[in-house]
Amino acid sequence: MEDIKYFGINSLLNSLDPALWVITSSEGKRRNAMIATFVSPASILYEQPRMVVGIARHHFTHELIEISGVMALHLIRESQLDWIWRFGTQSGRNTDKFTSLETHKAQTGSPILDEAIGWLDCEVETKMDAGDRTIYVLKVVDGGYSNTSDQPLTV
Repeated sequence: MEDIKYFGINSLLNSLDPALWVITSSEGKRRNAMIATFVSPASILYEQPRMVVGIARHHFTHELIEISGVMALHLIRESQLDWIWRFGTQSGRNTDKFTSLETHKAQTGSPILDEAIGWLDCEVETKMDAGDRTIYVLKVVDGGYSNTSDQPLTV
């Protein structure tokens, strides 16, 4: 493509402001969380909520999702910007990213961050290899929403 086409494409993509999501998963006593922006609703049917999520293969969270087949998605507040550093800049292989945070286990066993704006507990319905990442279609089995006026943190 010509540079002018790339400029137009990237200008369009940069006009989007996706939400930052915290993705959690666990397997046995191992648990982890990471930051993701490749998260989107995948159904308009009220009775069959679905999400699509893309997770890079090198993440510890990816490993836990592959073993457990479950994950939870969390929207966070702008005031929780420090969670981006907590969940996005260190490996959960070496540290417990949940230290000092209030959590509980979801129906699927995934960790739920109690202070999030809202959360979705999900089971992997199907997945697709997309090179350096896996694209998951998720069945939402439970969720919670704090019904707050706080805006979700975005890119």
